[in-house]
Amino acid sequence: MLDSKQCKLDYEAKLPLYEIMGNKFKELLEELLKNEDIKSASVTKRIKTPKSFLEKITRSDKNYKDPLNEVTDLCGLRITVRTLSDVKNVGELLKKEFILDVENSISKLDEMKADQFGYLSEHYVVELKTARGKLPEWKNFKKLKAEIQVRTFLQHAWAEVQHSLDYKNTQDIPKELRRKLFRLSALFELADEELNQISDDAYKLFKHYEKNIQSNIKSVEINADSFKAYIEKSKSLHRWAKKIKNLGIEMRDSETFSITISLAQTAGITNFEQIENLLKESEGWGMSYIKEIYDSFHKAKGSAQAGCTPQGIITFLLTARYPEQLTLELLKKAGWTNAKYAVEAAKKFGPLNKMKK
Repeated sequence: MLDSKQCKLDYEAKLPLYEIMGNKFKELLEELLKNEDIKSASVTKRIKTPKSFLEKITRSDKNYKDPLNEVTDLCGLRITVRTLSDVKNVGELLKKEFILDVENSISKLDEMKADQFGYLSEHYVVELKTARGKLPEWKNFKKLKAEIQVRTFLQHAWAEVQHSLDYKNTQDIPKELRRKLFRLSALFELADEELNQISDDAYKLFKHYEKNIQSNIKSVEINADSFKAYIEKSKSLHRWAKKIKNLGIEMRDSETFSITISLAQTAGITNFEQIENLLKESEGWGMSYIKEIYDSFHKAKGSAQAGCTPQGIITFLLTARYPEQLTLELLKKAGWTNAKYAVEAAKKFGPLNKMKK
């Protein structure tokens, strides 16, 4: 007969090990997701409490003989991702990086009937592969299992709604509410499918922009996705970035494109051919202008040199080339907090200022 109290004591003694294991697995999963470029993924960990462990091993529908080795979710992790495609890709990643316990890994989608109320997610029970388990920092966790749950943000939102209502099965739901909850559940699923399609369409559009920037640049409108493609493919912008780096200014990855797009539109620029022309026209004065901005910034702040992004180069050049449209007041309203340095530098090195002289 199972001595549940002793099992609970044994589990409590191992809790510190599982806590460390949870942290290690969380760090590993975050690194793996980053390396696979699965964006916006969130990883959380949960170690089963002694109370929850005791409740599970004493359930009437369970018959554990060795709970510490048979219960597979003592260390639990959840990976929440943007799209259904990401769920699939994470699943393939887990199968590649870990030993999968097929018998205990389940798909809620496979288990759920067409008219069933609930949430969808994938559950993978895994353990370390031999090679990783031999490493000093991992050897204490070899042969220990972890359950990794993978779901989309919308699936997670629906699971939270379901949990807050405390309806675990269709039979629990009052008849008066059942139809509304089924409809709401269906809407969450439909939204997930639509978001997945939008993500696929956005990727195809990005590839279309990349192709046209190389072959028919005038036809490419300026938006966030096309800007990403332009930064990837523009040889002119790459040359500018290299020269700025040679000035001792750190080049950083692009972030938001909102300010640059807004300023370009205000200046009357609607396609990337005009951006390319701006880069070419700025060759004579642009480097001195940008260097002046960073020298002024460094002198005023008395801190380490600020970095520059590819779209930041374009933003600077727009400010100097179109000072009448892009006033200091407008630049501040657009959210550019350090715009004054660009405006002041444009008075010395900007092309219109030189023409006046």
